[in-house]
Amino acid sequence: MIWRNNKKINYLFVAFVAELLLMFYLRNDVGYILSPLLITTSGIFLAVYPYFIILKAEPKVTCNKEPIAYLYCIKRWSWIGFVCLSVIFIFSSYLLFQAQPVNIAQSDIIPFIRDVMVKRFINGEAVYAPVKFNDYPVMFTPNYLPFQWLPFALAVLANVDMRWISVLAFISSTAFYIYNNNKSDVQNKNKLWHAFLPFAVLFSIYIKQPRDAAHTIEILIMAYYLFLSSALFVKGSFIKGLSLTLPLLSRFSLLFWLPVYFYDLLSTSFKTFLLSGLMLLCFILVFFIMPFVLPDPAFLKTFNDIYLDGAIGEWNGQAWQQPGDRPFQLFQGFGFASWFYMFFDGSLKEKILALKMTLMIVCVISLLIPIFTYKKARNVVSSELFSLMALKFCLTFFYAFILVPYIYLFWVPLMVSVVILSRVAKEKI
Repeated sequence: MIWRNNKKINYLFVAFVAELLLMFYLRNDVGYILSPLLITTSGIFLAVYPYFIILKAEPKVTCNKEPIAYLYCIKRWSWIGFVCLSVIFIFSSYLLFQAQPVNIAQSDIIPFIRDVMVKRFINGEAVYAPVKFNDYPVMFTPNYLPFQWLPFALAVLANVDMRWISVLAFISSTAFYIYNNNKSDVQNKNKLWHAFLPFAVLFSIYIKQPRDAAHTIEILIMAYYLFLSSALFVKGSFIKGLSLTLPLLSRFSLLFWLPVYFYDLLSTSFKTFLLSGLMLLCFILVFFIMPFVLPDPAFLKTFNDIYLDGAIGEWNGQAWQQPGDRPFQLFQGFGFASWFYMFFDGSLKEKILALKMTLMIVCVISLLIPIFTYKKARNVVSSELFSLMALKFCLTFFYAFILVPYIYLFWVPLMVSVVILSRVAKEKI
């Protein structure tokens, strides 16, 4: 018996296309009021609507056995497409890196990682010791978590452009995603176009936001979240633990989802809950606590100080802007920071602190809603899909109220959308 509700899956695809259009091709075309509202609405729709698709699906008895040769053909073409698109990605990256070499005038992210954190690590120095860098007025504690900078040590040691690490990571995560999709019982005609979804996001970035692709590390973070979203459907505790560690030790945005995920694991399988938790703990000990925290735990006290200072700097506007201009980073059509800037009474710092408090409240609410609706949702969707939907739900709210809505940060939730689209078709549809 299979289940059909293809028209409603099309609505999910429309929401994904809306995300792509609003973030890349129609960015800020509808203004700073409506644009973040539409992006957030699309994200919530993608996180919640799969439940209603599966709830309303009707069974249809049919023979779903396809010739083995046809199955192999679909899988083979998905891998052929992957290889072709990966080659195009590599060639496009080569051209982009040649046209836009690492330049601190464009962004200090890669120079700081290379010249401070990776250099210190290779030389055996304290990575998180206070530093005076570029034109920042005071000493500050580096605040990049290990998997934001540690993989780039390989590139520095090999004397190659660090950005190739992000390219390799994205290709590897996409291969993992396609491999797991091909193993699933998704209707085979869907496996082919599902394989191209990560590249649809990637090439949108290269076409519409090449400068950010060249001067940030966000494609690496995208790879982590694509790996995590795919690994939710894998049984092995080692893979689960690793897939949790990579994004957790790169960005704090995962923290508000972790309780939901482990609550789901505990409710589903205590053994998986225990082993996955132990693997995650071991990875955190090996890659963060033991090498960096135990030798100098004092740095944790000042680890987040620069976030508020950095936010104040961005809310004051860019150096090239005229006095009185709206801060550039706040008014690009992403996040609700622009709303607080325009409509919340108070000083600049008070507005930022109000947004920060709202962020905390909203994130806690986005954590509690999946937990409180867990039993009802699990009567309809699988454990893995529930966790994936909850991840999209939590990330949508986290990024909507982030203090500085850099446009490249919003690439990450799109990777979760990709896996939602490919996996909803598996849920008895």
